[in-house]
Amino acid sequence: SSTPADDASRHSTRLAKLPAAPGLDFSKSKNPKVDDPNSSPSSKIPRLPTPRNPALHKGTDVQLRAEIGALHGDFQATVDRFASVDERFDYVEQEIGTLTTTVSSLSTDVNLMIDKLNN
Repeated sequence: SSTPADDASRHSTRLAKLPAAPGLDFSKSKNPKVDDPNSSPSSKIPRLPTPRNPALHKGTDVQLRAEIGALHGDFQATVDRFASVDERFDYVEQEIGTLTTTVSSLSTDVNLMIDKLNN
């Protein structure tokens, strides 16, 4: 099993390999640090800060709490989607490795056949 530091290193390596895209900034300054107290050990995505409870009008407080709850749900769904994409990325990398090995093997076989035909 990999550690959060290993995962963070792997992700930053992947990000460094990505081509620049309009509107996307993968600069190091925006990446959360692994030892950030706001991040859980299993995730590089920082947790939302615990909301403070200022004195509000009675109806407003309930409405805001409902909105905050919905935002937390949306945030968790986004985290889950990123984890799913990461798993698919790992699978694709593995398949590319397998295909590379197969192509290399086929290339060797073809070269051997060409050598035999030439002799």
